[in-house]
Amino acid sequence: FHGKDFVFDYDEFKVKMKTIDSIKIYVETGDLDEYGRKKFKLVQTKIEDASGELRIDAPKNKSGWGKAPSFPIFQSFKESYAYYDSKKIFKGVYNRNNFYFKIDPFTIDSLDNFRNERLRFDGTFSSAGIFPVFRETLTLQSDYSLGFIRQTPPEGYNTYTNIGNYKNEIRLSNRGLRGTGELNFSTAQVKSNDFIFFPDSTNGVAQTLDIKEQEVPFECPMAHGDTVQIHFVPKNKLLQARTLQKPIRAYKENIMFTGRMDITDKALTGNGKVEFEKIASITAMKMLFHKRKFFSDTCNFYLKALEEQGFAFSTNNMNAKIDFDNRVGEFVTNGSGSYVKFDKNQYIAYMDRFKWYMDDENIELGDEQHRINAEVENDLDIEGPEFISIHPKQDSLRFFAPAAKFNLKKYIIRCINVPFIKTADAKIFPDSGKVIIYKNAVMDTLKNANLLCNTVTKFHSIKKVTANIFSRRDYLASGEYMYVDENEKQYPIIFNTIRPDTAGETKATGKIEEKDNFKFNDFFTFAGTVKLSASNQFLRFEGGTKIEHPCTKIKKAYLKFEGDINPTDIQIPVPEDSKDMFGNPVVNAIMYAQDTTAVYSGFVSPKYRKNDKIIVSSFGYLTFHKEIGEYQISSKEKLTEFNLPGNYLSLNINTCEVYGEGKMDMALDMGQVKAQFAGNAKHITVNDSLTIHTMLLIDFFFDKGLLKMMAKDMEVYANTLSPTDFGNSSYPKYLAEYVGKEKADKIISDLNLYGNIKKFPDALEKTFFFNDVKFIYDAKSKSFISKGKLGLANILSYEIYRQIPGIIKIDKMKTGGDKLIIYLEPDPSTWYYFEYFKGVMKVISSNKEFNNTIKEMKSKNRKQDVDKGPSFQYAIGNETTVKLFKRKLEQMQQQEQESEQEKDKKDDE
Repeated sequence: FHGKDFVFDYDEFKVKMKTIDSIKIYVETGDLDEYGRKKFKLVQTKIEDASGELRIDAPKNKSGWGKAPSFPIFQSFKESYAYYDSKKIFKGVYNRNNFYFKIDPFTIDSLDNFRNERLRFDGTFSSAGIFPVFRETLTLQSDYSLGFIRQTPPEGYNTYTNIGNYKNEIRLSNRGLRGTGELNFSTAQVKSNDFIFFPDSTNGVAQTLDIKEQEVPFECPMAHGDTVQIHFVPKNKLLQARTLQKPIRAYKENIMFTGRMDITDKALTGNGKVEFEKIASITAMKMLFHKRKFFSDTCNFYLKALEEQGFAFSTNNMNAKIDFDNRVGEFVTNGSGSYVKFDKNQYIAYMDRFKWYMDDENIELGDEQHRINAEVENDLDIEGPEFISIHPKQDSLRFFAPAAKFNLKKYIIRCINVPFIKTADAKIFPDSGKVIIYKNAVMDTLKNANLLCNTVTKFHSIKKVTANIFSRRDYLASGEYMYVDENEKQYPIIFNTIRPDTAGETKATGKIEEKDNFKFNDFFTFAGTVKLSASNQFLRFEGGTKIEHPCTKIKKAYLKFEGDINPTDIQIPVPEDSKDMFGNPVVNAIMYAQDTTAVYSGFVSPKYRKNDKIIVSSFGYLTFHKEIGEYQISSKEKLTEFNLPGNYLSLNINTCEVYGEGKMDMALDMGQVKAQFAGNAKHITVNDSLTIHTMLLIDFFFDKGLLKMMAKDMEVYANTLSPTDFGNSSYPKYLAEYVGKEKADKIISDLNLYGNIKKFPDALEKTFFFNDVKFIYDAKSKSFISKGKLGLANILSYEIYRQIPGIIKIDKMKTGGDKLIIYLEPDPSTWYYFEYFKGVMKVISSNKEFNNTIKEMKSKNRKQDVDKGPSFQYAIGNETTVKLFKRKLEQMQQQEQESEQEKDKKDDE
């Protein structure tokens, strides 16, 4: 006994205990110590707040010799208490202020010799509102504490102030307030062998949990669980059930729930994982279970593969609604970061919603009514669901699709309303917006699609495309490309191979057959290979082009070329050694046939004979000038600016006239006599007439003193002769063929300012330089004959610049070796005659001194030292030869006049 105000009354032989703090009792353990004495153990529950007296013995037996077996006796005078707030009991959870056993006043005799079973204290138990207050008797429990074991009434006890109901056994000891029985709360019934009741909660492992299906006051499915950890929080009107070894089964579909289920008076919710329909599972922090539906505002959803290991479909951060009656699950995303995962397909999709049809084994994703604007310039501005491949070899291939259907059995994703797919530098637009994805991220072949490349320049659009997309950087396709000419006329090109190169640029190759009748425009036909490069605005053509014209004497061939073609500005590259598709020579020239001495023209034409000689030709680029109806070949610069120097060739399709200019080669065979032509030639193919207007530089071995004498004679008559025309627009460009454009411009400037050249160029210091000569080709005599006066610019460096009467005649000889005749007559009494043939230049003049000087010259001085090639010498000519030449020339001119008159007469008729 511990307390104060204890008073010993000797007469009564008792101790009066006014205030007893605690009473500690020792009881037998049933064991003996080593001496055979009984062992005792302190009862773990103290009786506190008592008052009473201890009668030690009978007052007349103070010595103790007499027998008084009922003594010592303790009698309490008021109610006392047993508390269970020791820290050893769940850390003092049972607060003595409201959890205690109030013991009625009691008497205990034979204190020095009583049996354990006689330790009984009647009283009232207050359990902090866990149960109603009830009468009970404290007895010694197996843990040597004071407590009790009792049964509830059949109807049970309302718990926690009418929040819940408990039936069956209640136990109190230092192990806490426990029970074996049945706890009912809301729609749940929990049975456990060992409930632990706390003032604020009830805990334990339930052998069974049963939840009744109901519609009111709130919807709830049936559920059953075995071996469930429960936690009942009455203050929150909450019963929590956590699965341990087995899941909780719910609904008639026997869904399996693992985690924590919360039952309140308003709802049944859960935190954990739901498995249902054998293949589906949902994990969520919170789920709401209704009678035939359940919901989650934030969950992850998984669908197992039907015939394989692993998942077929999974997603995260979704708002879910599962309807077992309608057999559908509806899911809506909670944010832009949510995506669904097609595990077997190796794809993810940022979808805002989808529906799972349980019985059809199908999932519908997105909204079929939604359309994505494919015209948005920047892909970052496109809004809508996006599919992304997670296949390691597909470089995150991705595309937008507002809707899709997923077949769980076949693992097929059918995407709907896909605006386009970007791969490499291209956009591919699926037919009807449909895209199919199989297992392992294999995309079905796209058919009848459209393709745009590249996505920046958007130069090329291809239709009727069949495409296999392999990754974000690779695809293989074929399709139809519409080449559109300048008149908007379309020509289809089939690209059999369309694929990006290693740098990611789309390349395409197609074949155009001659039978396809493909044209760049109305004037150019093409056959061969065509290539596309996405970054190049124009297609590249490798093959042959044929020009279209009515000129029957101009034979046609396919010109082999390789180059980019601008449909609005056709420029075909023409190499110097042009070939046709079979490697045969193609000519673009006015030609001279060596064996027949005939003149003909070729414009993208086959060469007649290997030995035919070119008079004038051109290479560079071939184009057609619509305004004048003319094919033209020259450099790009000259095609733009005609007055630039350089060779040029044209064919007028209206007149069938071939015109050429620039450096010319009259195909002369004159040994050491060198002739350089720069001018133009016109070949009217209808009547085979050829006229040449040219500068002519002739150089041969000759005495310079004689040439000076000749130049002096020309100067004598300068005032009577017309000057040559420097203002002609052709003069500078033809002159530039000899000295270059810069020097030519300087020469023209000097001539216009001073009448002569300040620094005479070496290139012009030759025997004769004629700056204005007109030739015709006489088919009968096979000769080139000058017409009109000869513009003589200089003899050596002696500048003349006068129009001199005379003739230059070049006879083309079949037997080889051409004849050259130059006749100059500045005055009827003054003339010079040069005739070259087969290594000999015969020269004679009206100038006797000139003739005598030649006659008197030693033979060796008239012979040229030649390192290679035929020999050359000059000698005095015969005046008779000159007379015969002039007479024959007059006859030719007379015949020509009569022929012209006859032609005019026929025209008049």
